[in-house]
Amino acid sequence: MGTPLPSRPAGARPADGFDSVLRQEMVRFSKHAEERLQRDGIHLTDREQEQLQDGVDKAAAKGGREALLLFEDKAFIANVREKVIITSMSRSRLRENVFTQIDCAVLL
Repeated sequence: MGTPLPSRPAGARPADGFDSVLRQEMVRFSKHAEERLQRDGIHLTDREQEQLQDGVDKAAAKGGREALLLFEDKAFIANVREKVIITSMSRSRLRENVFTQIDCAVLL
């Protein structure tokens, strides 16, 4: 006979439930990236957020670790393994920039 599961208060959810797993899989923004978004007035639509998620997933599938995710008018650098957007920049800041320490680029 197996060990009984610990009881939970009524209405409590397990810590490793579907919602927590889903949250772990979603792309997050670092504090620096959030500050850049605000400073540059970058607003992401739901569709663009989905594209970022897809871009990070594609980079991960190819073994990427640090990815440049490039939209027509904005760019993001992501830590692929942690699924964290490290920084962002608007089109006006894209010019004359050199992207270093990336190992892949995804055009969105």
